[in-house]
Amino acid sequence: MSVKLAILALAGVLAASPAAAAVTYQFTALSSFPFNANGNGDEEFTGSFEVTVPSAVNTFTVFPAASLTSCTMLGSISGAIPCGTQSFRYDFVPGSLTVAFAGPTFEIFYYFDAIASTTNGTWDTTIFGTDQQGILVTSGAATGGVPEPANWAMLIAGFGLTGAVMRRRRASAVAA
Repeated sequence: MSVKLAILALAGVLAASPAAAAVTYQFTALSSFPFNANGNGDEEFTGSFEVTVPSAVNTFTVFPAASLTSCTMLGSISGAIPCGTQSFRYDFVPGSLTVAFAGPTFEIFYYFDAIASTTNGTWDTTIFGTDQQGILVTSGAATGGVPEPANWAMLIAGFGLTGAVMRRRRASAVAA
């Protein structure tokens, strides 16, 4: 009987283990300060990129262009521009996440609340306003604190099995 319970408990623990969830970041640059990035005079840049990583990013992280799910960059003069290496940085502005939106030879920096990379939601730039506006959508980050349904099921099943074993022992002790 105890071997069956041990096997059942092990199967339940394995079934209740949470799956490793990937985190997806979708960044959109709505506007940028005009600057001479490509030798064409002052131009503004817009575009977006998306990247999926195994877990939430909370340190300096580089996303090579080949690792991006998608990336587009448009210059107001140059038109379509190849994307470069994108990055998340935490060292430029204390308490902020800096998203470096990069072309082949330049980067444009957008600043977000530091928790934007580890908390699900839609985040807007925190400084510069609409002159250099970007949006970061984070999805799949672990929320913590709320048990998964499988964990609740295991908890209830464990209490049920414990109660059943106790009741059976009590019934057999009374019969003897």
